Amino acid sequence: MNRPTTPQTPQSSLARTIWRVGLIATMMGGLTWFITLPTWILTSSQQIVIKGNQLLGDDIIRSLLPIRYPQPLLWIDPQTIALHLKAKTPFAWVVVKRTLIPPGLIIEVKERHPVAVALSTPMDNLRHIKNIELLDEAGIVVPLQHYRLVNPSFQPPTLQVIGLPYYYQGSWTSFYHTVHQSEILIKVIDWRDPSNIKLVTELGTIHLGVYNAQRLIVQLESLAKLKRVPDVISSNKYQFIDLRNPIQPRIQLIK
Repeated sequence: MNRPTTPQTPQSSLARTIWRVGLIATMMGGLTWFITLPTWILTSSQQIVIKGNQLLGDDIIRSLLPIRYPQPLLWIDPQTIALHLKAKTPFAWVVVKRTLIPPGLIIEVKERHPVAVALSTPMDNLRHIKNIELLDEAGIVVPLQHYRLVNPSFQPPTLQVIGLPYYYQGSWTSFYHTVHQSEILIKVIDWRDPSNIKLVTELGTIHLGVYNAQRLIVQLESLAKLKRVPDVISSNKYQFIDLRNPIQPRIQLIK
């Protein structure tokens, strides 16, 4: 047999509502008190650990953070910090994590390390170029200004790549990895004509022909064996060294 339910009066409903509001307010107040304890507050940038950076110093990265001190640690949104840093720096990615013991932030970054200056035409003096673009190992083009904004003393790499990125970006990673290990100093990579890529080196201009990953290794080995050529033939007496057939190098003399 069902028991009859006791009808709720307006007074009891009001009391229950007041009790619930009071409970929620107490919980919120307790939470606010908890997260604003001195133990959980970020009081200075020195509580922020930076990992993975080489080009930009810790203090430079800390100065870019949109954080006012002191600030409760749990009020800081790691994703917002990561997006802000990525927009302000030449980082490939940024990961931000909060740590409670000890209270602080850990920021892990992966920098884009520029390895060459990307040019459309030959240029002896880069000071005349307003918007210099740099190329990293993955073939990503990053404006020099992105580095200079956060580090005014940053100097671009000495290697130059000439040509449209469309021609070389698909092959750049493997190409650069190989030439980077060359025993002969390479100053310029001229990719304006993909059918005959040229290198400007300490031995003069080198003709490679069409890029082939395996052949390039042999070409650079052959080039290393020609290191003493300037001791036999003055560099002003030959136009270039032809390595399109690396087994039979040919020196093109000036007529």
